[in-house]
Amino acid sequence: MTLICFTSQKGAPGTTLTTLTVAACWPGSHSERRVFLEADRAGGSVALRYGIGTDPGLLTLGTSVRSDSGTDLWAHAQPLPGGLPGILAPDAPSQVAGTLALASRSLGQWLDERHTAVLADLGRLDAGGNPHPLIHEASMVAVVARPVAEQLQPAVHAVRSSGLDLGRVGWVLIGDQPHAASEVEATFGIPVLGVIANDGRTALALSEGSSSRRIAKSALVRSASSLADRIAKELLRAGVKSEPDNGVAA
Repeated sequence: MTLICFTSQKGAPGTTLTTLTVAACWPGSHSERRVFLEADRAGGSVALRYGIGTDPGLLTLGTSVRSDSGTDLWAHAQPLPGGLPGILAPDAPSQVAGTLALASRSLGQWLDERHTAVLADLGRLDAGGNPHPLIHEASMVAVVARPVAEQLQPAVHAVRSSGLDLGRVGWVLIGDQPHAASEVEATFGIPVLGVIANDGRTALALSEGSSSRRIAKSALVRSASSLADRIAKELLRAGVKSEPDNGVAA
């Protein structure tokens, strides 16, 4: 289907948890239809959080794509709590950055050609002409921020300096205070794809791997599900494939 990148610029708005939750809520939610990709140049955290390994993972995928060995995406994924397939990164920044530097362009193109929604956590989108190497291969870039000036303004500067096509960029806001989505759109001219409920209790439970029925009905998960639906529809409207070649709905 497509490569959807989640990024942020300043502070800790919750990019990783947002990416994980939206991936888990992706329309259809069949394991072969979506995968979480951890590609934060500062190093991965998901494997440490859930106590699982990183082999296979981002490093094996990068090596396979770089050597053009006909890799199978699923050979590099492993199940996360709740069943979401994840391709995880080691916690060493040098290993992640090295893999991305060597394989980024071919990896980005390869991921974007899969019949799967690849939801990638890129960590920070650096300003100063050093954007994440996968960012320009994305069909959509979701910039995660709390609706406060100290996170929004640096993110806008980073987006503009990266040379991204603004038609492929949208905000994902964590909460709606102090600035509502309409204010953010009017101020920066970038659409708000969705607002994730600012629910710290549920966020903590999800970060610990909980998948209870109560969590599934929480405001945070319901808002993530709405965001997943919105992104899928926006991609379809833009002409990006949202279903596999056999016509089965994603």
